Amino acid sequence: MTTHLSWSDSPSFVTTLSEAVRTFQTRSGLRPDQASMVKALLEAEQTAKHQRLTYPLAALMGDWQLCFTAPKKPHLKAGVPIGRGFYAPQFAPAQISFFPADAAQADPTIARITNQVSRNVLPERLYSCRLNPMSP
Repeated sequence: MTTHLSWSDSPSFVTTLSEAVRTFQTRSGLRPDQASMVKALLEAEQTAKHQRLTYPLAALMGDWQLCFTAPKKPHLKAGVPIGRGFYAPQFAPAQISFFPADAAQADPTIARITNQVSRNVLPERLYSCRLNPMSP
């Protein structure tokens, strides 16, 4: 199992994603525009697929705050991003959570994924599903 991207020169998507993380965490500075973010995320995904990167399910467990999403199947066409994305608004934080599907079940290859958005004080669960990455 490999979990590390390897390259001699840092690809541009790393710079774009690092800048997005920095501006999100510090809440200051100019964040990358939406088209640049979609392109960077697609390039990162292509690189991971090309290098056949895999991650153990345990590495994903927990709550992850979402700062950007591209909900309508974006893709690259001749290196140009097709599709749109948007930054999650700060007044309605969104998160994705990965946790064991069943506390009584000891199978480490099955997890439950939940997305939720908090509006005001009350969280609203958008969906929840089971994930079994080992199934065909």
